[in-house]
Amino acid sequence: MKYILFTVFAAATTGLTSEAHASTYEYTGLPLTNIVNDPDIDVGYSFSDYLSGSFTMANPLDETSGLTDISSAITSYSFSVGESSFTSSDSDVLTFSVGTAGGNIDEWEIYLESTLPFGVSPNIPNTSSTQNYLYSSSAPLGGVPQDEVYFYTYDEISGEEAETQANVLQSGNWALAQSVPEVSSAGSFAALGTLLTLMAFLWERRRVAV
Repeated sequence: MKYILFTVFAAATTGLTSEAHASTYEYTGLPLTNIVNDPDIDVGYSFSDYLSGSFTMANPLDETSGLTDISSAITSYSFSVGESSFTSSDSDVLTFSVGTAGGNIDEWEIYLESTLPFGVSPNIPNTSSTQNYLYSSSAPLGGVPQDEVYFYTYDEISGEEAETQANVLQSGNWALAQSVPEVSSAGSFAALGTLLTLMAFLWERRRVAV
């Protein structure tokens, strides 16, 4: 009887297994080492600031792959450096490519752009263009590994412009924060139906035997 009940449970819960595993990858960079703050911009950086953030996909990355554009597979992302932030709801992806080895991200190139609201530059009152860029790269195609953030604002009336930028010429590290199986409602109801049907069958069989 115990064997039969185990078989019932195994059969019923099979429907709860889903192929999709929502996976979140987290990045932690190194403290900034090169900073140029413009007094006309009220966004500034310090040497204690560093790039951090994460992105989530419906499925985990391939165990091993070369540098690949994954922008269309990302369901959400959020990165920040000091006072600057970039999220999937208020910024655009210019480049988002990663490569893996043993399931870990070992190369990447990420370039994000965020257009901030007017008024963030009080000393340039007629701001007509304000943009914030974030770039992180392990230099997979050559060059220098780095995390960099760049802020630019422009006054269309006076032609005055100002910019603040900061970087560190080293790359940080990635880690898989979580990989959670997603269970569909259809699979849940199907599994529950199977469980109830088999339990009813066993109960009737036991009643008849008695």
